[in-house]
Amino acid sequence: MVRDDGRLQAREPVGAPTGLLVEREAPMALLRQAWQDAQACGGQVVLVSGEAGIGKSSLIQSFVAQLPDPRAAITGWCDPMHTPRPLGPVRDLAHRLLGPEPGQPDEARHFDALLRRLERRPRGPNRVHVLVLEDLHWVDQRSADWLQFVGRRMAPLPLLLVGSCRDDQRPPGHALDGALAALPAARLRRLELQPLTAQGIRLLDDRASGTGQAEAVHRLTGGNPFFVQELLQHAAWWPTASGGSPMPRTLADAVQARLAGPRGPLRVLVELLSCAPAGMPLGWLLQAAPGEVAGPLDEAVRLRLLQVQGPERRVSFRHELVRLAVHEHLPPTRRRAAHRRLLDALLAQPGDAQALDLIVHHARGADAADVLLTHAPRAADKAAAFGAHHEAAQHLAAAVDAAAGAPPAEAAALLERFAYEASLAHGIDERALAARHEAVRLWRQAGRPDKVGDNLAGLARMHRYRGEAARAQAYIEQAVELLASQAPSEAQARAFALRAQFCMLQDRMDEAVAWGGRALLTAERVGDAATRAHAFNTVGAARLFRGDAVGEALLQESLALALRLGLHEHAARAYTNLSEGLMAMHALDRAEAVIAQGIAFDTAHDFGTWIDYLVGRQAQLRFEQDRYAQALAIADGVLSHQHPMLVLRMPALIVRARALMRLGDAAAAGALATALEAAERIGEPQYLVVLRIAQIEAAVLAGQPAQARAAAQWLAALDPVRMGPRLRGEWAFWRHLADQADLAGQADLAGPGTGAADLPLPFALAVAGRHADAAAAFDAEASDYLAAWSRVAAARAMGAAMATDKTSAASAWLRQADAAFDRLQAQAACAVLRRDDRLPAAAAPARGPYAAARGHAYGLTAREQQVLRLVVAGRDNAAIADDLRRSRRTVENHVSAILSKLQARNRLDLVLRAQREPWVLGPATGGGV
Repeated sequence: MVRDDGRLQAREPVGAPTGLLVEREAPMALLRQAWQDAQACGGQVVLVSGEAGIGKSSLIQSFVAQLPDPRAAITGWCDPMHTPRPLGPVRDLAHRLLGPEPGQPDEARHFDALLRRLERRPRGPNRVHVLVLEDLHWVDQRSADWLQFVGRRMAPLPLLLVGSCRDDQRPPGHALDGALAALPAARLRRLELQPLTAQGIRLLDDRASGTGQAEAVHRLTGGNPFFVQELLQHAAWWPTASGGSPMPRTLADAVQARLAGPRGPLRVLVELLSCAPAGMPLGWLLQAAPGEVAGPLDEAVRLRLLQVQGPERRVSFRHELVRLAVHEHLPPTRRRAAHRRLLDALLAQPGDAQALDLIVHHARGADAADVLLTHAPRAADKAAAFGAHHEAAQHLAAAVDAAAGAPPAEAAALLERFAYEASLAHGIDERALAARHEAVRLWRQAGRPDKVGDNLAGLARMHRYRGEAARAQAYIEQAVELLASQAPSEAQARAFALRAQFCMLQDRMDEAVAWGGRALLTAERVGDAATRAHAFNTVGAARLFRGDAVGEALLQESLALALRLGLHEHAARAYTNLSEGLMAMHALDRAEAVIAQGIAFDTAHDFGTWIDYLVGRQAQLRFEQDRYAQALAIADGVLSHQHPMLVLRMPALIVRARALMRLGDAAAAGALATALEAAERIGEPQYLVVLRIAQIEAAVLAGQPAQARAAAQWLAALDPVRMGPRLRGEWAFWRHLADQADLAGQADLAGPGTGAADLPLPFALAVAGRHADAAAAFDAEASDYLAAWSRVAAARAMGAAMATDKTSAASAWLRQADAAFDRLQAQAACAVLRRDDRLPAAAAPARGPYAAARGHAYGLTAREQQVLRLVVAGRDNAAIADDLRRSRRTVENHVSAILSKLQARNRLDLVLRAQREPWVLGPATGGGV
């Protein structure tokens, strides 16, 4: 019941067996506290775990019965099938909260729409949603994704989510573990139930109160409440004056004792249902079970074996342990026969009522290959429509196994579909690659060169994401050679577009534009909008990276097309390439806007991998803006997320190495070596060129120009057209500084191979020896670090004597450079001036009252950082105003400013940004207004 102050108070549970609640006072108190916390400060998750039969569901049911309105709590169930229902428990919840499921799978319904429904507080005294997810040890991958999706957005939600799971049935890498690891630790409580003591058993039944009897039951059952209750139900074992039956040694013995006797209708019914883990509606059961069902069903309910629940009168075992006790005694021949009967009953349903997941489950149990070939691909289609790629891959694997001896084209089609779904579900592993290779072989056998080419292109894409550039290049060349001679098709358009992308990634931009043009032409002829978006993206990026402003318009066209057609991955790629291209042109303000829009888009669509790649580019932007400490913090945040695809980590790896180098950190050399090793594995110039230039800068900072020789030789051997103008400029600039520092002439650095006229103006001036003019040009584009180095070069060009003369222009340039380096925290460059130019250390500049905002990547003030931390903690504006002793209007203004600076749509987006980019929260304590 609820007291006047709104707190829960214990009362007798409704509809729950009170005996199983013995010794459960502390767990019940924890659930009550979580319910109260969900009302006070946002969403909470409680995971109730323990072995099978420990009383997890009974505890949860008793807790729900004590809520102000127990009927408001909603339960979803996970099923122990070969391949679980995609989003099974979530669909149960959505049915109650959103109404009947539409005819076609709708992934947005179970994520975005259900989330919006959960954002609204229930009316009445129960001001939080209470959702129960039962048997999470059987959770499907997509439901685990949903748990992570909602859990990461938990802070502002009026929600208590209670899950139950067995702690003895989760192998390493289970989907539930990944979801739980992603939940905010402060909002997750783990509740592990313990077995009953002998004293607890005495409280359950007076017959166990005699000397030694409770201890005997405890030894036999280990204190498991379900086992205890089963033995207590089996009253015949209790010793009597005339002698009783022996105590059953296992649960299976107790269950079999209830089924003793000839194999009559009761045993047939119970054995049949033991093959249906989720139970069956009574109507379906009547079709599957021979003879009269009503009598045996009543008897099974009386014996506490079966139960009938819900409006569809679903018949199921009272507990999974009872089902298993029956199932383990069922001979294989009878088991297959039972699956066949259940399968026939399911196939007899009208087409729109057929449960494809159950059909596949029973077809596997019945070894019905013909049914699997027909229905497993349909089940996979439905699972994929829910975004359940793990389950789709499992269905397709069953179909592939059943396809032995099928025509080559049929088997190949299943294999390529399996390879695609398995790649999405498990990453690009050896199973997915083997399936794609086998599909290529079978399509060749079937005489389908178009399909062979399409699968070769698929192999190229897979190897590229694995960082295996040479193999990827070989496969795309095979695909293009094969498809180029075929009639125009979507496969041809995709292969041409992928070839263009590979050329762009190898900095062969002219080839990328040419192949992209062919892809666009073919895609236009066959009506392939997705490939048009892909090709516009690649051609635009190739042109923009070479300084051609037309490329920006093409990338914007690709982005608009992707957004209009809902091609989310193409949109994410467009944001990424557009921001990179703008940075390559040093259009940093425009790049900043695009990155912010892209991160907001990726966050809204939960593109974890794309978010990290783009945030890595944001770290690069901060580096280009000479904000090295911020760049490092962002890069470290990205690298804290483990990704199987090395490509997604590269921007952050590079920025981390370069930022540490300029900050003068001792870890810089190791970080640079790590990044270079990763870049060499991928083999793309876009990463290698930047790191080779960084090696030359590192040699300058170390005062060892000769150390730059290998990097300079590598760059000189590279065709200059494979670098953008600004990268050529940076190479020439640092090579020039290394030459200037090489007083002994030992470095013998190879030159860029291009004239100063080919470089952007500031670099051209520097290479031409017009250092003062170069410094002014760098100042004009806000490249403070390079401007400071140009002043150092100008001073050195005037000679050492002038530089040490405090009244000379050279000395003034050195002091200006030193002040700039100190302001940028470029301590490695400061050390160079004090080592090589004998410059004394400058006084630390005053930071001023707005240092927190200048030091924050998004310019949040100290107070805004403090407010953001409270928002992420689940506090609403009124509570934040109380905490900070500010007016609610002031807090609203702070929140509005935070949303604007982070380009977030709402408070949920702020929570997500803080989880993936924890550095946005600033330090743990905040200062003034």
